[in-house]
Amino acid sequence: RLLILPVTGRLARLRLCLILARVSHELRYLEAVRHKMVKLSAFGEAKPPARQQLWQEITGFFVAGKLLSNVTSEALQAIIDD
Repeated sequence: RLLILPVTGRLARLRLCLILARVSHELRYLEAVRHKMVKLSAFGEAKPPARQQLWQEITGFFVAGKLLSNVTSEALQAIIDD
């Protein structure tokens, strides 16, 4: 849900820019994870080396996202469940 508030003053505009930048980074991160999960599911039950490498990339994304607090566990779980 998007809440629109009047933005007045330089500090308020700066805060808004920082919030929008963080949301933008989170959305790009989630899209990258979603894209990798789609590629992983395309392998099905086969386990070629490319699938294992992709799985390592995905787990690395999860760890990095949690360490940097880019995304919530719920958002990641929603991608996994999807």
